[in-house]
Amino acid sequence: MASRPGHILSLQHCTIRQAGWPNIVCTRKNTTMYYNQDLAVIHDTGFSAMAEAAATQALDLIRRSGMQYAVVVDLGCGSGTFARHVAAEGHRVVGVDYSENMVRIAREQVPAAEFHQGSFLDFALPPCDLVTAIGEVFNYLFDEKNSLDALEGVFRNIYAALHPGGILMFDSIESGILGASPQSRRIIENDAWTLFLDYSEDRAAGTLERRIVIFRKEGGSELYAKSVEVHRLNLYDRQLIRDRLLSVGFSEVTTLERYANLQLRDKNYVVVAVK
Repeated sequence: MASRPGHILSLQHCTIRQAGWPNIVCTRKNTTMYYNQDLAVIHDTGFSAMAEAAATQALDLIRRSGMQYAVVVDLGCGSGTFARHVAAEGHRVVGVDYSENMVRIAREQVPAAEFHQGSFLDFALPPCDLVTAIGEVFNYLFDEKNSLDALEGVFRNIYAALHPGGILMFDSIESGILGASPQSRRIIENDAWTLFLDYSEDRAAGTLERRIVIFRKEGGSELYAKSVEVHRLNLYDRQLIRDRLLSVGFSEVTTLERYANLQLRDKNYVVVAVK
C-alpha cells in the first residue's frame, strides 16, 4: 500500500523475535492522522522536557516585561504541557494543534485553557502578549503549504496580533542536524512502548524526514499495537529566520541555544522576537 508523509501505513498482525526481545504480537492500527493515539500519548508522557523548560522561560519573559496577566497563544500546543504551566500562573492560554489526539489530551489536562484543532498557517490569532511555537512547530510539513514564504506570512499575522512590546518565542532547526552523515537511527524505549526512529536529511532540498515505528503495549499483556508515521520538516537557517522577522517589523530578534536550563541539540535554536 502506498503511503504519504505523515500518514499511517497499512500494518498486519506480526510477531517480532529478536535477540534480547520477548515475542511481541502487534495488532493493526488503521488511522491516517499525524500523532495518532499511541504517539500522542507517548509524546505526552515521555517527551515533555522541552515544553516544561519553554514554559519556565515564557513565564520569566512575562515577569520581566512587567505583565501581571498575559494572553498567550501557543501554536502547535501538543498535549498542553506548556499551557498547563502557564495557565497555572493565572494567564490565559489559547492553543492550536494539527493533531486531534493532541488537542483531546490538552483539553482533558488543561480545562482552564482554550484549544483548537487546525493548522497554525490558518489560525486567527486573538490580540495577545506572547506567541509561542515549541518543538520545531514552524518546521513541520503536516500542512503541506508550509514554506519560508508562508512562514513570513505567519510572522506578519503574529506581529499584527501582538500588543506593543509583545513577544514571539519559538525554536527551529537548521541544516546539519545529523552531522556528517545524511542518515541516522535511534531506538527509544521504556516498559510501555518502544520507538524506532530513522532520520534522513536532504541538504540540497533543506528537509529532514523522520520515520517513526511505534510499538505501544496494550493493557498489561504482551500485546503491542504497532503503527508507523513519517514526519517531514523544512530546515531553516537562523539568519534567514532573523531576516524575515525583522522584515515584518520586529525590532529586536535574539537567538539562543537553550530554553531556561535545557540545552538544545546542535543545530536547534531558540528565537525571541520583540514587537
